Amino acid sequence: MSAFRDTAPSTTKHLLLLGAGPAHVELLKALATKPLPGLHCTLLAPSPNLVHAPMVPGLVAGHHPLSACSLDLRPLLQRANVTWLQHSARAVRATSRQLLLDDGGERHWDWLSIDNPLMPDREQMEKLLPGARQFGMFLRPTEAFCALWPRLQELAAKRALRLAVIGANVHAIELALALRQGLRGCAVSLLAGAQPPAHGQPQALRERLLAALRRHGIAVLPDSAVALRETEVELASGACLACDVPVIAFGAQPPAWLADSDLRLDPQGYIGVDSCQGALGHANVFAVGEAAARTKPVAAPAGQTAAAAGPHSMHAASAGRALARTLRALAAGKPASAYRPPRQPLTLLYSGNGRAIGHRGSWNEESRWVWQWKSWMDRRWMASVRGTG
Repeated sequence: MSAFRDTAPSTTKHLLLLGAGPAHVELLKALATKPLPGLHCTLLAPSPNLVHAPMVPGLVAGHHPLSACSLDLRPLLQRANVTWLQHSARAVRATSRQLLLDDGGERHWDWLSIDNPLMPDREQMEKLLPGARQFGMFLRPTEAFCALWPRLQELAAKRALRLAVIGANVHAIELALALRQGLRGCAVSLLAGAQPPAHGQPQALRERLLAALRRHGIAVLPDSAVALRETEVELASGACLACDVPVIAFGAQPPAWLADSDLRLDPQGYIGVDSCQGALGHANVFAVGEAAARTKPVAAPAGQTAAAAGPHSMHAASAGRALARTLRALAAGKPASAYRPPRQPLTLLYSGNGRAIGHRGSWNEESRWVWQWKSWMDRRWMASVRGTG
């Protein structure tokens, strides 16, 4: 299915989905349930195999098998009558409706939607943190992290490891707590940098996360990593931290090719969008999920690149459903309605020992039932994608 030829009639609208983020997965579900007449749809993604990122802490902690967290999108693509194109983007020319591909080819569209999950730029990361590519284990992409996870388990079974999670966002904290649970006997540190962990999150949520880190004996160091070596991490203070496996959980950012596109970006490189998730200045382009300025993560501490650090990813499903409604309205010649993200988003975060923190507005709780609720929601979403629920 990696080859693609556009044989659709000229009257057919071509929708090009760039990236297999969760909002696009939700759109695919909507198209599989109720096809849009006169629409020819293509998904551009390097692989049809995905890992549901919110389930990674449960995998690491030992609550989920990998099979429960990963899925093959091809059955859903078949149900939605969507073609998968195995490529990556090199640039978008929104004015001329051109997408330049990594192999030098190009594709045209009537509508384009962008939902690329944020990834670290390996070359930029190596400049910022020398040794990252050789010695670091990256949390993103989650598919690569999960592929390496069994090897880390095997290594930890032979001897107690010294692990350092580099990052201060909520996903870094979740991962540190999950590593402490899943690799018992291993020492886990969190290199948070100058800002306090979970900086930018509500105070009640930050206090819950900090208490969980203390309770599970995770050392939180207010220092930044400046270089990685085989058995240690060099810190900005001049000290060195003994470390067998540094896990890099910051540095995710919009794809570099956006800078070479004619889309309107904000100062951090995220796509500017209107109330209908349309790219500013381009009525036929949409941006949903993490790459959109409207839902971009919390700003990173000084000296770090932008970090994936917010609960917004849990609400990508609503953005995908809103996009489906917008496309149906446009296809019928009707105006699109505004998408209003939740004012008080629900956040569910793993906190160790089979517990999770739930936060929404003034509600804040940590318990086993919150973890069971989160697990149930994740499993239900995965079943809906697989077509079994």
